[in-house]
Amino acid sequence: MRLIYPAYVIHDEENEGYAVTIPDIDCLTEAATLSEAVTRSIEAASEILMKELESGNPIPKPTPIEYMKPVPGGFITMLMMYISAYAAKAGSIKKSLNIPRWLNSFAESRKIDYSELMRNVLTSLYEEQYSSETALTGGPRPLIGRRR
Repeated sequence: MRLIYPAYVIHDEENEGYAVTIPDIDCLTEAATLSEAVTRSIEAASEILMKELESGNPIPKPTPIEYMKPVPGGFITMLMMYISAYAAKAGSIKKSLNIPRWLNSFAESRKIDYSELMRNVLTSLYEEQYSSETALTGGPRPLIGRRR
């Protein structure tokens, strides 16, 4: 599952570094280089989003980029989080499955991986249910001072 959020990138001339903030998920990171700041931001945001998902909460809706206002000394960009890849690092939970024998024979004859199949189906169901909440559409929302 890929999630895309708008982010502010600000060059901090005084400290000779960069700050990246993703307002929709209250994420702020800093680093000496732009590349490192963006990488840290994606990792931190992925962790925040994973905690939301693991808690059974829907993920925050991204603000449409057209509602983001430029900030002095910075620019706006879109950051993509590959939640599926991050989830693999976070660990798995084992679940058992009961299916009819004939269906098991069918699956085995086609070398179907039950774990992969269930991950794909459940991910699709999740995305279908929350797609309207996570789409890059909607109205303006305040970008400062929001807490979850």
